[in-house]
Amino acid sequence: FGACVFLLAMEGIICLAMASVIAMPLSCLGALAGFGIQSNHHASRVPPVLLLSCLLLMGFEKMENPKPVSYAVTSRVEVDAPPEVVWNHVVSFSELPPVEDWIFKTGLAYPLRAEIEGEGVGAVRHCVFSTGAFVEPITIWDEPYVLAFDVTSQPPPMKELSPYHIHPPHLDGHLESKRGEFRLERLEGGRTRLTGTTWYKHNMWPATYWRAWSDFLIGRIHQRVLNHVKNLSERE
Repeated sequence: FGACVFLLAMEGIICLAMASVIAMPLSCLGALAGFGIQSNHHASRVPPVLLLSCLLLMGFEKMENPKPVSYAVTSRVEVDAPPEVVWNHVVSFSELPPVEDWIFKTGLAYPLRAEIEGEGVGAVRHCVFSTGAFVEPITIWDEPYVLAFDVTSQPPPMKELSPYHIHPPHLDGHLESKRGEFRLERLEGGRTRLTGTTWYKHNMWPATYWRAWSDFLIGRIHQRVLNHVKNLSERE
């Protein structure tokens, strides 16, 4: 089934691999149940309508319509430079070096640079990724200690690995960044602890399983940005 979905340009190979962790055990469970029914000498007595009703019940979970779940991911790095220097490279930063992390070579969106229009609360920051730009109106401008922003627009989270040009529905709105924040803490010796946090929602279920993936991937994005800010600040 996964091969058919891939060949019919409905999904990319990375998302199929992620979903297979759930699909494989369920497929094995279904196969065992089917084998148990057909191998039993009472199999012919099982009303076909009972099996059909099980099939029809598969869509009833949609009736619950659960709310998207909110999560936060926080990453930190210590910088050998004072907050006044680090702040300038947090607000906006130059082009990042080419990606070396293998995870970003699978199609996952990764940051390229950050630009800002204006200064203070109400300014608009654009964090440009490989798939487009996040639009981030500034909500807190406490120079040089706190920069916080909402996210009003975001690009697709990834580009599917596929021989076709595809855009599956789950790339729109299923993983939604809501706001972000940078905190700069002054340390002894003219150093800074830089903390970045992203608050996001996703409505893919089971939420606990998909959170493991999204937390991991957002953490890798954080580290790419924080390490770049660290390198720029320390060189200055």
